Amino acid sequence: MTADNLTNLLDALTETSVYVIEEDSHCLLYFNRRCKETGRLTPEIGRPCHQVWPEHCDNCPLTALGHGQSSHILSYDPLLETTVDVTADRIIWDGHIPAVVITVTPHRISLKEEQPDICPEPCNCFWGMHYCQPDRGLLCQLPEGCNVDRDSGTR
Repeated sequence: MTADNLTNLLDALTETSVYVIEEDSHCLLYFNRRCKETGRLTPEIGRPCHQVWPEHCDNCPLTALGHGQSSHILSYDPLLETTVDVTADRIIWDGHIPAVVITVTPHRISLKEEQPDICPEPCNCFWGMHYCQPDRGLLCQLPEGCNVDRDSGTR
């Protein structure tokens, strides 16, 4: 496969952003066409990713990666106004540069997510908040006498 074919292939992923950053500096080494459509600034080779997508720093995929080889997180993307799946995988770029390839794809709800489970955590009625997350499709089992609204988590 030629470099042009690979570029065309990655640019054809119209819903998936693919970019590669240098692990230490977080500077962009590669990005596909979708990345150009989703940043606050136009991505440029050598520009740090936090300048292009600053709203993702609080949920940086490198934090989830830690010392591992790969990671997967769910994150809310305020630019796309949707939940996204974000993967990060360590690679060697150009044969010698420690790098991370990151993909960002709109999250597709799985069959398990469509069928809510009962939340395994108890409710914290003292503060009127849930430990569980109804937005993840988990239903809380409220203890007797709890006056917390199941949907909003308020009293």
